[in-house]
Amino acid sequence: MKKLIPYQNINTALKTLDNGGRFYNILTKAEDGIISQAELGKVGGLFSSKQQSILFLEMSISALSKKEKARVLSQLDDGLQNQYQKYKAQYLLPSEAKEKSIISSNAIITGIPKLMDSKTDFLQLSAFDLAQRDMLKAINQSLEIYKIEFIQANLKTSQLGSFSIHYYGEFRIELLTIAFVVPDKEKIIEEIKVKTINFLENLEITKLENLKNLINSQILNEEYWNVKGLKLLSQNIKVN
Repeated sequence: MKKLIPYQNINTALKTLDNGGRFYNILTKAEDGIISQAELGKVGGLFSSKQQSILFLEMSISALSKKEKARVLSQLDDGLQNQYQKYKAQYLLPSEAKEKSIISSNAIITGIPKLMDSKTDFLQLSAFDLAQRDMLKAINQSLEIYKIEFIQANLKTSQLGSFSIHYYGEFRIELLTIAFVVPDKEKIIEEIKVKTINFLENLEITKLENLKNLINSQILNEEYWNVKGLKLLSQNIKVN
């Protein structure tokens, strides 16, 4: 768990976030009035998860006034604006977390810190405590293999004819997600089926192998599973 200290004034926030990115981000410039994903990733130390980047952004500007927050958000580039609308967090009280939290969504929970026994003698505010969950149980769940398997039959396109998809994947549950709710397997499977059918409607492809590759890269890619709070370990897709 990483400690995050929110910006205390708008000038520090803008200067820190509008930083130009890393040296290889040649298309971004520092203090140009535009905050990009590369710049946010640099200050937050997050490069692979767009959802976590948005959570970091919201936490980092949480101490600013409403007007100042709006000013920071107005400087996000188009890509970050879209990500913010997609991943912006729910604001919940501890008592609301269990009933009102949305699966695999960001949530910011506020409450009173709890003193915990520790060999290093420090105070720690844990999302697990705020959500009144068993942290040890959550850690154990995150070490288990989470499996998803289904067969989607009787699919059809004009180019491929009739075919079926057999999916098997293994995952670990992201630890922070367990603080709120374990992903609903049946709901995910149903969503995948609908997503696949919608994807096939406008697809012009003549080889099943190419279809398999497209599903891997365009539908069930690593980013998709990250949004669901799952870390992809392996997946096998058979199309026949």
